[in-house]
Amino acid sequence: MLSQAEQVELKKDIISYIEGLGVLVFEIKLSYYRSSLVIKILADYKKGGISLDDCSQMNRKLCSYLDKYAGVGENYILEISSPGIDRAFSHIKDFIRAKGNSIDMWLNSEFEGKTHYAGRIINVDIEKGLIALETTNKLMNIPVNIIHKAKQKIT
Repeated sequence: MLSQAEQVELKKDIISYIEGLGVLVFEIKLSYYRSSLVIKILADYKKGGISLDDCSQMNRKLCSYLDKYAGVGENYILEISSPGIDRAFSHIKDFIRAKGNSIDMWLNSEFEGKTHYAGRIINVDIEKGLIALETTNKLMNIPVNIIHKAKQKIT
């Protein structure tokens, strides 16, 4: 079994390798099933649209890379999949990827009198931690730290 430090290093290596292929990593989960290391990865292109074939190719390339990684060994299970268009946002990268698209957003606390907003993402200001959302009434700058959940609208 990999130590916590080895898991952190493995995740960093995987992210570096996959992003070198021009793909964004949204999530990596490491766990064990029986004696096998299970590596689950959610990945997509910056603009979205990763296909099953793309995931399959990436899986083969990453397997070749992992076979050479000393800490992994031969006994592992690798799963690469798309985060899906209707997946709840879990990171600011999700907002960046959805820029220009319509979303639903639920907040932890009221912002200008409401806890739910729907609109189109106009901009993401990482430094200020703000999402510029164009609603039917106005342009709003919603702080990322009060967002409980957000999902892209499927139209």
